[in-house]
Amino acid sequence: MTGSVYCIGEARGGVVKIGFTAGDPAVRLTALQTGSPRPLRILGLMPGGLQDEARLHAEFANLAVSGEWFRDEGFCISNRFPDEIPNLRPGRRAKSPPKDAPKLAQWLYSNRVKSGDFAAYVGISHAYMSEIAKGKKTPGLSLALRIQQATGGEVSMTDWFAPEEPLSPLLDPRP
Repeated sequence: MTGSVYCIGEARGGVVKIGFTAGDPAVRLTALQTGSPRPLRILGLMPGGLQDEARLHAEFANLAVSGEWFRDEGFCISNRFPDEIPNLRPGRRAKSPPKDAPKLAQWLYSNRVKSGDFAAYVGISHAYMSEIAKGKKTPGLSLALRIQQATGGEVSMTDWFAPEEPLSPLLDPRP
């Protein structure tokens, strides 16, 4: 049986449901919404069947919360879905950041993560995240660490806080 394998959740990086529907994913979203106290949305969608759903469940078994619900740590689940459905108008796509844009802006674009979703995941406002992604603000140490963890180390604390001189040979990450 073919249809759609979906990723539904509150936001990327939160708890998400990986499921299958032979019908309209929007109808499935409505059904799931009735049991959720928080607004849900379709975070990703791909053509597939029950075998594809089962394969994803097995792949992310270590992130299972309950049944078909999983922790989307580091966006590893939602990034597997090629199509992000909500809040996009047909034919409209985010502009790619300039080549000299901060590393975080480039990471958000290349991983198809919305800055608002990422902001919620690391616990800050969307406005503050936008300022950081544009290079207008610098995150504090604890936020830089959360960003490093959320991006799997692709955006590192040292992107903001590279010491000019090593503090000690034990603390210096440079060779």
